Amino acid sequence: KVSVNSLKVQQVNPSDGGGFPPPTGKVNCPTLASIIDNLSDECLKAVLKALLSKDLNGSIANILKDVFNSSDQVNLTFSQFNDPKAAPAKTDPATVKNGIYNETIYLNTAKLSGSSQEYDAFIMVHEVIHAYLNYNGQFITQLAQHQVMAETYVNDMRALIKRMYPTIKDDDANN
Repeated sequence: KVSVNSLKVQQVNPSDGGGFPPPTGKVNCPTLASIIDNLSDECLKAVLKALLSKDLNGSIANILKDVFNSSDQVNLTFSQFNDPKAAPAKTDPATVKNGIYNETIYLNTAKLSGSSQEYDAFIMVHEVIHAYLNYNGQFITQLAQHQVMAETYVNDMRALIKRMYPTIKDDDANN
């Protein structure tokens, strides 16, 4: 028994002979899943940082916080590529590795370089909705996902952009 002040504790050694000292050598630790910023373009990085701000609220901000930034089972990665002939962004089909759901949004610097932060934010939000629909098992065509966005998320997308950039004109936020 070990006594500390007036408290007496029975000391029990681990039955397997383990315990301290800790293991030596490399110990593999699981990767904590989250939203991963693999962007090198400073403007895109700044927009992503603003998009992930804890001060934002609304349904799309909640999707980012509650689905993609709170689970150790879900990764959302933002990366970039450069292709003048491609769309401004794309969301690749998800993969599942070691039980972790991985979704990657690729932003096209050839199309987004020199664009406004508001436009970049809209593109990111648009792709986040694609990722969210994929995550919820709605692996439908891109056109069908766009229909869901138009019917369900367009007002929330506009509201989020207006919260991020309060001086944006309504007409610009609607486009």
